[in-house]
Amino acid sequence: MNDVKLHATALMAVLAFLPMLASAQTAIDGRWKSNQSDEVVTFTTEGNRVSMVASTGFGYTAKLDGSDAPAKGDKSVDTVSVTMPDKSTLVETSKKDGKPWLTMRMQVDASGKIAKVSWQNLKTNKSGGYEMLRQ
Repeated sequence: MNDVKLHATALMAVLAFLPMLASAQTAIDGRWKSNQSDEVVTFTTEGNRVSMVASTGFGYTAKLDGSDAPAKGDKSVDTVSVTMPDKSTLVETSKKDGKPWLTMRMQVDASGKIAKVSWQNLKTNKSGGYEMLRQ
């Protein structure tokens, strides 16, 4: 009888956490803080869409198929296209007047606590990178 109670307790614990597990669909989901600034970015994936809201006011909701989606909060970006090659990688292309000018790749490490971000300005060919820490 003790085993039955133990299994029932374990099952109840799993069921209690299911809503949280369902909402964290990818390693990208959650709040992230840049190690180079005070900027905080929140990503939420649901089905084939991702929403991003930055503490700077920049944000979007886009399909993960690379199609253009409207962006708000940054005069240098009017649309973005986003893909997610796997559950720990997000690739975003910022566009102005239909022309891509910035690409960003965010790769979450195996711990799920650190994301390496690399970017390239397609106009100047400058590139760089930084890390973001899960909050």
